[in-house]
Formats: sequence, structure tokens, C-alpha cells
Amino acid sequence: MPRLTIDAVLITERGSGIPLVFQNLNPRAMDVDPAMVSGFLSAIQAFSSEFMAKGSTQFQIDYGSKHFTVMVGQKAMVTVVSSGEWEPQMDAVVAGLLKEFEDEWFIESDYQGQGGLYDGFRDVIVERIGPKNISEEWRPVVEEDFPVRQGCTVLGLVDGRRTVGDIVRESGMAREEVLAELSRLWVIGAITFRDTLTPNDVPIATPRLFHYIQLETPERRDLEAQHPGLTRLLPHLIAQIDGRATVQDIAGDRSSEMYQLLDYLFAKQAVEILTPEKKRVL
Repeated sequence: MPRLTIDAVLITERGSGIPLVFQNLNPRAMDVDPAMVSGFLSAIQAFSSEFMAKGSTQFQIDYGSKHFTVMVGQKAMVTVVSSGEWEPQMDAVVAGLLKEFEDEWFIESDYQGQGGLYDGFRDVIVERIGPKNISEEWRPVVEEDFPVRQGCTVLGLVDGRRTVGDIVRESGMAREEVLAELSRLWVIGAITFRDTLTPNDVPIATPRLFHYIQLETPERRDLEAQHPGLTRLLPHLIAQIDGRATVQDIAGDRSSEMYQLLDYLFAKQAVEILTPEKKRVL
């Protein structure tokens, strides 16, 4: 099986299933919704109450290429959404997250899941797990509305041209340190990653693509301002997004204008990558 890739971590209140903390950990995953995962697990518990009755504290549900590893505590449950082969050493990491959340963060309240009560725990999740699937071929870009902070070596090298590999080589820091810092910057919204699409990815449209098709929208104007000339490719691109054509079929290599357009729309969540589950549906 492929190596472990963790898409997201969700913490829910035990019993009610109310989502308390959700953290996406995969820049390429846009199809993990905390409410849907919580509802899915609630249905599983209702159908198979023996999970709780027999005192089971951990179980795993496989759905196609996605794995839901669930660890149950006294007050909360941690669900790790992943693909690839689960690594046994992750059991201790997840158990530690659950214990710290219950011991130091959980509040008995009628307002669970509201008002960002546990937003600070997202940093703990990132520190303990963090995105571990960042490719050195990806190109980090600073978000326009993020106030650039001085004194950060890694962020100072993010210029929209350097790849992750370039930054590792030029920073003088250990690779693990650079990836950890880039992961943290991505989680807090300071950077996005470009050039993340692979030749075999199958792109499909999301409802946001409609805003780029229209002539007078803020999204269309932003695209024209950042990448003059790419809007002329939209009709050709839309005609090819049929749930079967790959990035290679549509755009060729990463140097093409069509790839730049696909890459931009993917970063803006106007297109997404067809997952194995959705391929079966289609």
C-alpha cells in the first residue's frame, strides 16, 4: 500500500457527535467535510452500538481509499481521515492528542462547537501531526492579505518562484524544519501551494467555477489581474473537464498556460481532484 497520508483530524463530543475541532492537513484534499464525517460516525455508532457497549476505545472504518481511524475517550472522540497504510506509531500520537484535549481543553458547556472555543487546539494538532506529504516540487506563494512577518527565514524565501526544494537548499536549515515551518504557514493561511497537480489527476468542476465563467465577477477580475490572458482559455478548459480527462490530457506539462490556469483554479477551489470514491459514482 502507499505510504500514510493524513487528510484531516476531527474531534467530536462523545455521545452527541458535535464537531469541536477540525483541522485539514492535506493541501490537496478539499472533500473532507467535518459535518459529514461527524454524521457518518454518528450513523455508524447508532447502527453498531457494541463499539461503546464493549468498551472498545479504537476502531477503523475503510471506505474505498479513505480510512477513518477513531479513538474514543471519556468525553470526546478523535477521528483521523487518511489514505495509505496506517502506521502503528500513530496510535500513541492520536492517543496523546485525545488525552491532552480531554484533560486541558474540554469544557462542559451547552455551547460546544460554537464561537471557536477550541481553535487554539488546532495548533497542537499541527505540531503533533502536521502535513507530511508536501512535495519538494510544489511552489509556495504568500497570500496577498497576509502581513509578511520579518525574521522568518523560510517565509522570506517564499517568492512565488522558488519550489519547496529550492527553499530547503537555500535556507541552510534541515529539510524537516523547513517542511514543518511551511506546514505551519499553510495552516494559518499565510501561504498556499501551487504546482500541486500531477499528470494523472482528473480535475472536475466545483460550484465556484461558475464565478470565473461569468464576465463581471470579483473572481474573474482577480484572475485577469494576476494572470492576464488566461481567461481566454476558460472555454477550452471547461469543454475538457468531463470527469475522464487527466491533467496530462488537458494541459500537458507544468510549463503550459493551461496548467497554470488549472493550478490557479485548483488553489481557489474552483476545481477539485476526482477521488476514487467519486470515480465509482460517476
